[in-house]
Amino acid sequence: MATTFLQPHRKQTVPAFEVLSIDINRAKAISMDNVYTEAKALLKSGFCYWFDDEDIEDIAELYKESEDFQVQTAEMELSLRCFEKPTEDNPHSSYMTTTEIITYLGYYTHHPLSLKHMGEALKRAGFEKVSRRRDGSSPVYVYKIRKILPCPLLDSYSSLM
Repeated sequence: MATTFLQPHRKQTVPAFEVLSIDINRAKAISMDNVYTEAKALLKSGFCYWFDDEDIEDIAELYKESEDFQVQTAEMELSLRCFEKPTEDNPHSSYMTTTEIITYLGYYTHHPLSLKHMGEALKRAGFEKVSRRRDGSSPVYVYKIRKILPCPLLDSYSSLM
């Protein structure tokens, strides 16, 4: 399953780093009982083991530095390939919910897509999320997007079928 280690919009973040070498004998010599004891003592003392609000500001930089460790999701690839942000010179746009976007892409690919991953991909790609009323009903959150037509997936996926 594709995942990213660092997600700048969340507090559940694991910074990735590159290991250049490991001294396995030295690592084996570390007492796991002592590691557990120290971790438990830190926890009891109130040690802040998570990123607080001040740290969140630094996550964007950590995120950029860890690009080599990130896996691009299918949702991100498809959103970047099939949609673009409306511009001043090409303002034609659609307002689509995440579900509508996944349904639209489903016509061209049989790859299972996740609502959560699609929402994260659209946000990360900088698509504008707005609240709109449809036919006088309750407001819904939609993304302001411009479909790339004809859909670029037509050729690539139709040749695979």
